[in-house]
Amino acid sequence: MMNTVQFLIIAAIVLGNGLLFVWRSKSKQGQTSNTRMLRGIGYGLVGLTAFLLLVGVLQHFDEQAHAIGH
Repeated sequence: MMNTVQFLIIAAIVLGNGLLFVWRSKSKQGQTSNTRMLRGIGYGLVGLTAFLLLVGVLQHFDEQAHAIGH
């Protein structure tokens, strides 16, 4: 099982990649299907990161509340 530091490092990498995709799509001139695809991938990665952080926080509180591992 991953500890908190490893989880946060992976979340930061995925979030950074998502923001990079969004930034690159907005820096390109014109509205082509390629820029829309890059923006969609970026927003998807940002949303995935937010979801994973939410699940990680809920899992952490659930472990504390129910004393898993007894």
